[in-house]
Amino acid sequence: MKIQFLQKEIWFQNRMYIVLTPTFHTKDIFACEFDKDMFMIFGNQQSLQDLACVLLLGADHMKVYPRMKREAVGSEYYKAGLRNISSMKKIEEYIVPIQSSESLNHVAINDYVERVNVEETPTALSISFLDIKYPLNDFDEIWVYSHFLLDGHHKMFAADKAQKAITLLSFLSIDESFANKEQLEKLFQVLT
Repeated sequence: MKIQFLQKEIWFQNRMYIVLTPTFHTKDIFACEFDKDMFMIFGNQQSLQDLACVLLLGADHMKVYPRMKREAVGSEYYKAGLRNISSMKKIEEYIVPIQSSESLNHVAINDYVERVNVEETPTALSISFLDIKYPLNDFDEIWVYSHFLLDGHHKMFAADKAQKAITLLSFLSIDESFANKEQLEKLFQVLT
């Protein structure tokens, strides 16, 4: 599936903004450039959910079973999985919330716990990076595949609490990953 946007230039307070409008039917949604070549998507909750459905049709997504970990320094993360590439290479997958669990709304968490307990699988959204580590312990290479949550903090925490799966829609940043083209291609092969 190809997702297309119409591009328009808008001037506001002596600054030019590039606005991208989707060509597919999505009510009340647009993307705006907030930094050079970086865009933010805006819309109401329903329009963003509609966009997520369109993106789910056009992107690979995966189910993860998050397990919360807390480090001594106070950082939190979810361990999402471990996959062997070969006898000397493995992929460790982590989900990193950008919002602490203490700041989450417990009413919303309990609502999501009830929903996942009746077999609803919510979707979280992340930006991801692949970082190749050489050598570490008994392995020649450890590939650290980190997903930084952009949306879905309550859903992820609820899935962990209920010990249920959640769908993660992940956008891999190829330019910001510490991996070469062959390693990224191998990652896609292992994940699919």
